Amino acid sequence: MAIAKVQNIQGDSGSSYVNTKTATWPGDVTSGNFLTLCVVTSNSSTSAVLSVTDTSGNTWTKLDSFAGTGGMSLDFWYCKNCVGGTTPTVLVTLAIS
Repeated sequence: MAIAKVQNIQGDSGSSYVNTKTATWPGDVTSGNFLTLCVVTSNSSTSAVLSVTDTSGNTWTKLDSFAGTGGMSLDFWYCKNCVGGTTPTVLVTLAIS
């Protein structure tokens, strides 16, 4: 089976500091899919992604993180063989100091 982008979600906390951020898929997620997530944070010295969970009970694994320029940080997470479900919500928990 070829890899294909099925749908995407985007969340933005604006300029405020938040400990958690949620985003809901616009449609159902099919069981067995491979899900990816990229979390972009600003002020990388004061925030870090602690965990990623979702309402379907999937296991999310951190792949890697990169410090970018201008205080930006990228964290990449994935979920292999997802449970799927009706418009699941992803919850990202951040450590903010």
